[in-house]
Amino acid sequence: MSLIGPRPDCYDHAIEFLREIPHYHQRHVVRPGISGLAQTELGYAEGLEATRRKVHADMVYISQMSMRLDMWIFWRTLVVVFRRKGT
Repeated sequence: MSLIGPRPDCYDHAIEFLREIPHYHQRHVVRPGISGLAQTELGYAEGLEATRRKVHADMVYISQMSMRLDMWIFWRTLVVVFRRKGT
């Protein structure tokens, strides 16, 4: 696990999402992270449609991975935590 990357889902949910959400499996080509673009920009994902948006954000992260983006996500994580905006 790394600091920044797609946040992993529990196994049972992941099995369902593999069947229901296109490109979900591509989230697993990079190391999972404690924080990620989907967490800082979308918050908690509850339900299938919210998970689709989360997967889209993860695909954006994977396609644009860079140290600069990781640093920006790290900064956004700190802002979310200190402002108590996370759920």
